[in-house]
Amino acid sequence: MLTLDDPRWPSLNHRGWSDGGRSRGEDAPFVPDELRYLRANPTDRARFTDLWPYLCSEDTAWPAAYAAVPHLVAIAEGLRPAARVTICTSSA
Repeated sequence: MLTLDDPRWPSLNHRGWSDGGRSRGEDAPFVPDELRYLRANPTDRARFTDLWPYLCSEDTAWPAAYAAVPHLVAIAEGLRPAARVTICTSSA
């Protein structure tokens, strides 16, 4: 699992992020910052829902998604089972 401080994160593209930064005209998040926020606020369904399309959208799982998944699993493991279902079904 990449740590959230790993210097490779900027090179992991996602929707609105390529070549180490935001694509022109995009307001794409920096995934490690979002994951840090979600670790501190694991029940923030809206923030998770906002992040998800940047990781998986338009029939694409972006490279940043593969690095984010272990962190998202760790976040989910800290939630009650009912809360996990609510978070996961909100992005479907």
